Amino acid sequence: MRTETGEPHTPKRVWQDWRTDEWRTDFPPPAGFDGDEYGSWEDSEGYSRTLTDDELTALVAAGMAEGGGPTITIEEDEAERDRYFASLNSSLRGAEGDEAVQKEGCA
Repeated sequence: MRTETGEPHTPKRVWQDWRTDEWRTDFPPPAGFDGDEYGSWEDSEGYSRTLTDDELTALVAAGMAEGGGPTITIEEDEAERDRYFASLNSSLRGAEGDEAVQKEGCA
């Protein structure tokens, strides 16, 4: 297969999945890999896997991918969730108190 310029077509070994926006590769996984894999690397029908943090960092450093910013742990995100909903509850309690004051003032 050739490109429009007549050069041999070389498939990309690293790409961004159009459905999930995650970066994937068909390179074999490194030792201890615990990411998402599709298929088996030894299988001729196709294989892909997510990138490791080091691989994604290399793509960002090369300007091929945007940095995702700092990684947030589940504990940090749970704490953020709790703060968010607590602030809504305190706002609601404050609004209820304001209504009670207004009703007393009208009576």
